[in-house]
Amino acid sequence: MERLDSAAPRARAFRRVGCALFTAAAAYALAGCSVGPPEGAGSSATVSPAPASAVITIPGAAGEPLSPGSPIRVEASGGFLTDVSVSRDSDDASISGAAVEQTQGRTTAWATTEPLGANESFTVDAVAENPAGTTTEKQLQVSTAPADVSVPAPSASAGSTTGDDPDL
Repeated sequence: MERLDSAAPRARAFRRVGCALFTAAAAYALAGCSVGPPEGAGSSATVSPAPASAVITIPGAAGEPLSPGSPIRVEASGGFLTDVSVSRDSDDASISGAAVEQTQGRTTAWATTEPLGANESFTVDAVAENPAGTTTEKQLQVSTAPADVSVPAPSASAGSTTGDDPDL
């Protein structure tokens, strides 16, 4: 009998140690699956910020009309243009255009290739993609001045990085 009495405390001790080890192993395994530190806890790990979205600018879309005959230019910074379409609002006709600047084989600036008439309005739809693959979409209205009005080149404050370029 004495032997059973001495074995019982030892068995309980082994069970407690076994449970404690199991609990510690389970906690360790779950900690390895966590996404980050608990809220409010500091971290010494450095997290890279998400890349900034590509920015689409359309000189002349800030309300200043373009000179008749000037191209509509669409530019992307921090990424590349993946799709641009321009349509005349009066008849929904598509206006043709082409890439005018490229970086790393991808379009960074696009411009219409046919002359624009006086006193017309156009809808510009553009899509740009940043290096991480995140897309930015923009739709804007652009208009041309009446034929008898002289219009200065779009200013840098209107989102342009260059003025009107007759070679485009």
